Amino acid sequence: MTGRAGRAGIDSSGESILITISTDRGKVQEMISGPNEMCYSSVMYDEGKGIRSLIRSVIGLQVTKTTTDMFEFMRKTLLSTQGNTCDVTMVTKDSLQKLTELGLVVQKGSMSEGDESCDDFHLEVTPLERATFKVSVDIYNASQLDNDLRKGEESLVLATYKHFLFLVTPYDMVDMVKPSWIIYFQQLSALDSIELKAASLIGVPEIT
Repeated sequence: MTGRAGRAGIDSSGESILITISTDRGKVQEMISGPNEMCYSSVMYDEGKGIRSLIRSVIGLQVTKTTTDMFEFMRKTLLSTQGNTCDVTMVTKDSLQKLTELGLVVQKGSMSEGDESCDDFHLEVTPLERATFKVSVDIYNASQLDNDLRKGEESLVLATYKHFLFLVTPYDMVDMVKPSWIIYFQQLSALDSIELKAASLIGVPEIT
């Protein structure tokens, strides 16, 4: 095991001690004396999912309050230092636009009074984004989940628990389910009137 050198924010230097068993001594010497591995930014993983998460965090924590602040922040990241991998400014613009379209971020008017050509906008997260962040929901499912929960709230049937199956089924499992339609029909036919009403309210109407 290895400890970090010094205390963050207090010490400018310190000692790091590595304790290992004798059988691993050769591996340790090889690792220490070998070439340094390159360190790459990982925020562009999964088509930029990481950078969108970063942008959501810095806006939510009010580290950045305007688009100018955001671009300045991104210029100081490891991704920007490795500028040959992508256009950081364009990626940031695209990510902000996507988050706005998803209803997670709001870009409010020009910050410079009387300057309609100014592209500096005030950035805020929406209540949907705050809820999404707290429960760690995928941003692409957040809006649909919000709509489904509202639908469930409006059509809550206390006499049966069947509608809870609809609310707790993960979206990413939908494509994995390959139902037997014969069994599906048999189960649907076995529902009583209250259960059929619950099914109809969540989009599974009885076929007559």
